[in-house]
Amino acid sequence: MSANQATKLAVIGRGLIGSAAARHLHRMGHDVALIGPGEPVDVALEGETEIKDWFKSGGSSAVADGLQTQILDRIRDLTFEERRVVPCMTTFGDTGLPSIGPLSERVTVAFGCYGKSAKCSDELGRLGAMALLGEVRAELAP
Repeated sequence: MSANQATKLAVIGRGLIGSAAARHLHRMGHDVALIGPGEPVDVALEGETEIKDWFKSGGSSAVADGLQTQILDRIRDLTFEERRVVPCMTTFGDTGLPSIGPLSERVTVAFGCYGKSAKCSDELGRLGAMALLGEVRAELAP
């Protein structure tokens, strides 16, 4: 997909990085649907037991219901064959670096994590948009 070829795209996640990615894609001439809640409410997890309990909890059905409503408002003839609700959390890895790049021909990931992506979210969003268009440097790919 080239940057000069107008395309209808969906960005899932209205947080800082998703919003920035959608803005950059729109400025490049693409029709973009921005789907999802804003930044989630943080829940502090203290210790291994609370972390395990959170991941066993099944996530938030209310958040999933809201996302599904937003998707169906935009794609009215879409039929959900299956829906999974899973919890997520900010994690810390060995590198401390964001991950940006294609997961498949039609799906690209851009995330900052490590609890410190707010200051660089606009650039992470821009790089995520470029990755979606196939214009990202290989060393940024996951």
